[in-house]
Amino acid sequence: MLRPPLPQFQLRNCGSKVAINLGAVAEATAAQPDVAPAVMRAGTSRPKPAWVLPLDPILVDAAAAAALVGVSRAQWFKMDSTGEVPTPVRLAERCVRWRVDELRAWCEAGCPSREKWREQWERIKADEARQGTR
Repeated sequence: MLRPPLPQFQLRNCGSKVAINLGAVAEATAAQPDVAPAVMRAGTSRPKPAWVLPLDPILVDAAAAAALVGVSRAQWFKMDSTGEVPTPVRLAERCVRWRVDELRAWCEAGCPSREKWREQWERIKADEARQGTR
C-alpha cells in the first residue's frame, strides 16, 4: 500500500528539514494514547518527540516577520534599514530575529517608526510589569 508523501516543514532556527509522520501519530495515538507523536528527520529513521518542534515561535527570522506583517522579504529589509520596524534581537553575528509579540503589538499600534515604537514598547512593558505585581 502506497502512503502519500509526508509534509515537509523548514525549521528556520536550525536549517534542518523535518517530516511529521502523520500515519505514525494516528497509529501510536490509537494503540497507545500515552505515546508521544513521532517526528521523523528527513533522511533518518529515528523518531524524535513532537515537542522538539516550535509550535508557537517567540522569535522569527526576516522572512517570517515579513510574512507576519504582509510585506515581501526585500521590503522588510528596506524597512529595517530605514528604521521603520522594531529593533531586532541579535542572537549571533549573522542570526537576527524579531519578537513575535512585539511585531503584533507594533502592528496594532499602527506601525510607528522605530524611535516612537521604542518609547511605546517600554511603556507597554512597564504597564505589564505593574499589573503583574499587583
